Amino acid sequence: MKKQDQLTRNRLRKVHAMLKSGRLDEARMLCEKLCARKGAGAEPMRLLAEIYKRQGRTADALGCLQRAVQAAPDDADAWTSLADAMLHQGILERAAEYYREAVRCRPNNPRLLTNLAGVLSGLQRPSEAEPLLRRAIELDPSLPQPHTNLGGCLKAQGKVDEALECYEQGLATAADDPMMHSNYLLARHYVAHQDPQASLAAHLEWARRHAPNARQACDFAGQDHGDRLRVGYISPDFRTHSVAYFLAPLFANHDREHFEIYCYSDVRSPDAMTQRLKGRVDCWRHVPGLGDEELDRRIRADEIDILVDLAGHTAGNRMRLFARRCAPVQLTWLGYPDTTGIGAMDYRVSDLHADPAGCEAYCSEKLIRLEECFLCYQPLSDAPEPAVAPSGEKGFITFGSFNNLSKINDVVVELWAGILQQVPGARLVIKNPGLTDAAVRGDYLSRFARRGVDDDRVILKGLSATTREHLGEYRHIDIGLDTFPYNGTTTTCEAMWMGVPVLTLT
Repeated sequence: MKKQDQLTRNRLRKVHAMLKSGRLDEARMLCEKLCARKGAGAEPMRLLAEIYKRQGRTADALGCLQRAVQAAPDDADAWTSLADAMLHQGILERAAEYYREAVRCRPNNPRLLTNLAGVLSGLQRPSEAEPLLRRAIELDPSLPQPHTNLGGCLKAQGKVDEALECYEQGLATAADDPMMHSNYLLARHYVAHQDPQASLAAHLEWARRHAPNARQACDFAGQDHGDRLRVGYISPDFRTHSVAYFLAPLFANHDREHFEIYCYSDVRSPDAMTQRLKGRVDCWRHVPGLGDEELDRRIRADEIDILVDLAGHTAGNRMRLFARRCAPVQLTWLGYPDTTGIGAMDYRVSDLHADPAGCEAYCSEKLIRLEECFLCYQPLSDAPEPAVAPSGEKGFITFGSFNNLSKINDVVVELWAGILQQVPGARLVIKNPGLTDAAVRGDYLSRFARRGVDDDRVILKGLSATTREHLGEYRHIDIGLDTFPYNGTTTTCEAMWMGVPVLTLT
């Protein structure tokens, strides 16, 4: 038996060598023979599934993985591979089920706990994900991903102070993790009474830790495209995303006589909006998976004159790429409400409403203020018609907010509770995907109850099946209430497009 096991191990090593050298067909044939043997076990089947996946045979790969878990129901790797396959196909409920099996096999594995928590968060079940992530951190505090995911999980529940504390703890053990540090910077904006000078210092600290020395703008002196400048846009959000609703009008109306438009799309799962944007530019580069150094070479080879960041310190950003200086002029716009802190970022586009006079003192970039508004919203073409204000029929005012729960901090809740107390009979509708989670709904009802507002005056709604259905919910709202200090943007535009006026604070 030992001799047979050794033979199997040798053949598996041979399959791995074939895979490494790209000999997929040879690897497949040998692996199929191994899987056909009696008592082959899970490992050859998992390996064969990987070969099938690389050859585009998704159904065959899935079948192999299912046989693997049947052959070895306590093999955590087999369950993990099956969960990964479900996740890749977007079948989140199954992915969660299979990750649970993997955790059953290895209950003290922080990476498996983190994977399961990530899927539960994707299913809008952050209250279930939170204890798993806390357990993962307890098992290995040095891992950055559980800290990053827990911060996001807490934000999704509106627990922003706890999220900041989580990021700070994570950065104490993983100070060189730029994405966790970016998440920390973004989360700071959700907390009331932030000092803008402290915010600038925090962004400059990110640059000090993570930004390499930049090239000088004069390094591009020989670059000349005549009267037609090349403008490059970089974003992970060229898809159905808030950024796209403001970007589409710009792409549709660019001066193509004087500007040549390049896009560097970091979108891993393109959709219909991706295709729509792609059709409106001169050159489209699909760049997920490219490291900063390789993308830097690509941009320099394209001889971009003006490089535009659309993400700031939000998810999937390329701040360290901009810190290299890939173009003679670099600017940030649209996706982030603050300075980047990066010395190689020359400009930030804004207006006098978002950045009044005096805000220059809190920016590492030079501000370019457009005359009216730095954004132009383009609504969905199939958005429902605005409805008549419901108060006429119901006999009472209904306030509403569809903003992220991370923006609805306790100071906001305090003010909204005061509004309800001063308007007899009024109701408040809060709608957000995070409210799909029963525990999160209970927490928000408790916050209002502690401020003297009965449960029947606060209506909490979760995820809608489609954007059209989501917009249709505005028919139940008379007056929108904005969040602060982090205001709504897309949410405010959507409310007004649906005929709902919005009360806001600077």
